Amino acid sequence: MSIQPISCVVIISTGAVIILLLAYNFYVMSIGNKNIFPGSGAPVSMAQTILNSIQATSQFLFGIFVVNLLLVMIIEKVVTSEVGIPIITSVIGFLLGRTQKKDSTNVDVKPPQK
Repeated sequence: MSIQPISCVVIISTGAVIILLLAYNFYVMSIGNKNIFPGSGAPVSMAQTILNSIQATSQFLFGIFVVNLLLVMIIEKVVTSEVGIPIITSVIGFLLGRTQKKDSTNVDVKPPQK
Protein backbone atom coordinates (compact mmCIF):
# COMPACT_ATOMS: atom_id res chain seq x y z
CA MET A 1 0.00 0.00 0.00
CA SER A 2 1.57 3.26 -1.12
CA ILE A 3 0.84 6.63 0.37
CA GLN A 4 -1.11 9.06 -1.79
CA PRO A 5 0.51 12.38 -2.81
CA ILE A 6 -2.17 14.45 -1.08
CA SER A 7 -1.32 12.71 2.19
CA CYS A 8 2.29 13.75 1.76
CA VAL A 9 1.18 17.35 1.21
CA VAL A 10 -0.96 17.25 4.37
CA ILE A 11 1.88 15.77 6.44
CA ILE A 12 4.47 18.27 5.15
CA SER A 13 2.17 21.26 5.60
CA THR A 14 1.28 20.12 9.12
CA GLY A 15 4.95 19.91 10.02
CA ALA A 16 5.60 23.34 8.54
CA VAL A 17 2.71 24.92 10.46
CA ILE A 18 3.84 23.34 13.73
CA ILE A 19 7.45 24.47 13.22
CA LEU A 20 6.39 28.02 12.30
CA LEU A 21 4.04 28.28 15.27
CA LEU A 22 6.70 27.04 17.69
CA ALA A 23 9.31 29.42 16.23
CA TYR A 24 6.88 32.33 16.53
CA ASN A 25 6.00 31.40 20.11
CA PHE A 26 9.67 31.16 21.15
CA TYR A 27 10.39 34.49 19.43
CA VAL A 28 7.54 36.24 21.23
CA MET A 29 8.57 34.66 24.55
CA SER A 30 12.18 35.84 24.11
CA ILE A 31 11.00 39.41 23.39
CA GLY A 32 8.68 39.27 26.39
CA ASN A 33 11.46 37.94 28.59
CA LYS A 34 13.77 40.82 27.65
CA ASN A 35 11.22 43.64 27.66
CA ILE A 36 8.56 42.75 30.22
CA PHE A 37 10.34 41.09 33.12
CA PRO A 38 12.97 43.74 33.99
CA GLY A 39 11.36 46.09 36.48
CA SER A 40 8.04 44.32 36.38
CA GLY A 41 6.16 44.73 39.62
CA ALA A 42 4.02 41.60 39.33
CA PRO A 43 6.03 38.44 38.58
CA VAL A 44 3.04 36.25 39.46
CA SER A 45 0.91 37.84 36.75
CA MET A 46 3.77 37.48 34.26
CA ALA A 47 4.12 33.79 35.16
CA GLN A 48 0.36 33.48 34.72
CA THR A 49 0.60 34.99 31.25
CA ILE A 50 3.44 32.68 30.25
CA LEU A 51 1.60 29.60 31.53
CA ASN A 52 -1.55 30.61 29.63
CA SER A 53 0.50 31.15 26.48
CA ILE A 54 2.19 27.75 26.78
CA GLN A 55 -1.14 26.06 27.48
CA ALA A 56 -2.90 27.67 24.51
CA THR A 57 -0.01 26.95 22.13
CA SER A 58 0.35 23.32 23.14
CA GLN A 59 -3.40 22.80 22.95
CA PHE A 60 -3.51 24.32 19.47
CA LEU A 61 -0.56 22.22 18.27
CA PHE A 62 -2.13 19.04 19.60
CA GLY A 63 -5.38 19.94 17.83
CA ILE A 64 -3.58 20.54 14.54
CA PHE A 65 -1.83 17.19 14.89
CA VAL A 66 -5.03 15.25 15.67
CA VAL A 67 -7.07 16.87 12.90
CA ASN A 68 -4.38 16.28 10.29
CA LEU A 69 -3.76 12.73 11.46
CA LEU A 70 -7.46 11.97 11.03
CA LEU A 71 -7.44 13.74 7.67
CA VAL A 72 -4.60 11.54 6.43
CA MET A 73 -6.37 8.45 7.77
CA ILE A 74 -9.54 9.43 5.89
CA ILE A 75 -7.59 10.08 2.68
CA GLU A 76 -5.79 6.73 2.99
CA LYS A 77 -9.13 5.01 3.68
CA VAL A 78 -8.00 3.67 7.04
CA VAL A 79 -10.99 5.40 8.67
CA THR A 80 -14.28 6.10 6.95
CA SER A 81 -15.47 9.68 6.70
CA GLU A 82 -18.57 8.79 8.74
CA VAL A 83 -16.28 8.14 11.71
CA GLY A 84 -13.54 10.72 11.09
CA ILE A 85 -15.51 13.86 10.35
CA PRO A 86 -17.48 13.92 13.65
CA ILE A 87 -14.21 13.45 15.56
CA ILE A 88 -12.58 16.27 13.60
CA THR A 89 -15.50 18.63 14.27
CA SER A 90 -15.45 17.73 17.96
CA VAL A 91 -11.73 18.49 18.24
CA ILE A 92 -12.10 21.78 16.36
CA GLY A 93 -15.10 22.76 18.51
CA PHE A 94 -13.14 21.99 21.67
CA LEU A 95 -10.16 24.03 20.48
CA LEU A 96 -12.26 27.02 19.53
CA GLY A 97 -14.29 26.92 22.71
CA ARG A 98 -11.25 26.43 24.90
CA THR A 99 -8.87 29.01 23.41
CA GLN A 100 -11.37 31.85 22.92
CA LYS A 101 -11.90 32.68 26.58
CA LYS A 102 -12.21 36.28 27.68
CA ASP A 103 -11.08 35.48 31.21
CA SER A 104 -7.68 33.81 31.07
CA THR A 105 -7.21 33.27 34.80
CA ASN A 106 -7.75 29.52 34.72
CA VAL A 107 -4.24 28.59 35.87
CA ASP A 108 -3.40 29.10 39.53
CA VAL A 109 0.31 29.75 40.13
CA LYS A 110 0.01 30.86 43.75
CA PRO A 111 1.59 28.56 46.33
CA PRO A 112 -0.85 26.65 48.53
CA GLN A 113 -1.77 28.32 51.82
CA LYS A 114 -0.77 26.51 54.98
